[in-house]
Amino acid sequence: MKKQAKILVVDDEEDICYLTKSILRKNGYTNVRIANSVEKASELINQHEFEILFIDLSLGDGTGIDIVQYVENTYMNHPLMNIITGFCSIDDRNKLESLGIDSIITKPLTREKILNAI
Repeated sequence: MKKQAKILVVDDEEDICYLTKSILRKNGYTNVRIANSVEKASELINQHEFEILFIDLSLGDGTGIDIVQYVENTYMNHPLMNIITGFCSIDDRNKLESLGIDSIITKPLTREKILNAI
């Protein structure tokens, strides 16, 4: 993936957002935005066409699935979409796979997990 790719990190835990952003920036990805809610992510998705998304499955005002479906209905091109989760049920995994999620990253996050998803 090209280093100038537009990346969106969505997690209601600010520490996760900043950790992910820091790992990406230290590895040359400088165009990283963060959002802490479905609402803020939707605003950013309307303003920018992201090529890579890291989306938490459980958010305070909805789910990562809400964002994935919103992206699918908004973008013409399919971005690389990664779900971040502490736990993913079989039903959630099946739903995510049917939506075309590229990877499911389990917490705790590591540099390797984030970079391997790209």
